[in-house]
Amino acid sequence: MIQTGNSQKQKGPTPGHGVLRTGTQNSPNAGVKTTTIGKETVEVKAAVNSNGVVRTVFIKRYCTIVLKIQCIFDPESGRSGLDPLGRLAISDDNSEIVVDPTYFDSWLAALIDAFQRIQTTNHVVVEVSEEPKPLQIDISANGQIVFSYEGREVGASGRKEFENALSAAANSFLNELKESPGVSQNRFIDPIRRFVVTTRN
Repeated sequence: MIQTGNSQKQKGPTPGHGVLRTGTQNSPNAGVKTTTIGKETVEVKAAVNSNGVVRTVFIKRYCTIVLKIQCIFDPESGRSGLDPLGRLAISDDNSEIVVDPTYFDSWLAALIDAFQRIQTTNHVVVEVSEEPKPLQIDISANGQIVFSYEGREVGASGRKEFENALSAAANSFLNELKESPGVSQNRFIDPIRRFVVTTRN
């Protein structure tokens, strides 16, 4: 494959800062309420002490972060089965990592390998041969994932959210190249096909 151009960075809001939205709804657990502020959910339990005063007992606090991985093909030459080129975007609700232009087959294969590795480790370096700098993936103590690339950070709630976003991106990528010449000769696409079959079952 040929060398790609320089990656472009885009500015966006700081990760984790959402619009303030409050509300309380019944939880499946008796006596437990959930309140959502932005993308953060807090579970609390109401209890009555001996004097009949209601007090609140803190239970759990966690964030829901929706991850998206998108392959936006170059309109002129992107849908080549051998060199699928375009704009890769990894985003949550507040921030975005963009690599443009780049080769989707190399990135998706590298991200699939990284997803398999984070099942047993909390830090992975994702290296793509066409790109000068790697993507870093870190797993926090509460299971949340942070993707870091050239000063930008994007989050995911956990490994399952990463798997779902990666599976959706891989399926979309393969559908776009279904009729493209040369796709059957591209060996970089083999791990992407295997991943799609595995996550489909």
